[in-house]
Amino acid sequence: MLVSLFSSLERWRLRILKYKNMQDIHSMDHDLIEEIFKINRYNKFII
Repeated sequence: MLVSLFSSLERWRLRILKYKNMQDIHSMDHDLIEEIFKINRYNKFII
């Protein structure tokens, strides 16, 4: 379970890096990252 969580986080991270390369909108990036942290927090409870 932890491994899958890490791999999904890695996928998210790559997606964000790609997104940042495409367009440099910091506020959007920040929102994305906030969402991911929220999801991550819920995942911890599920695990």
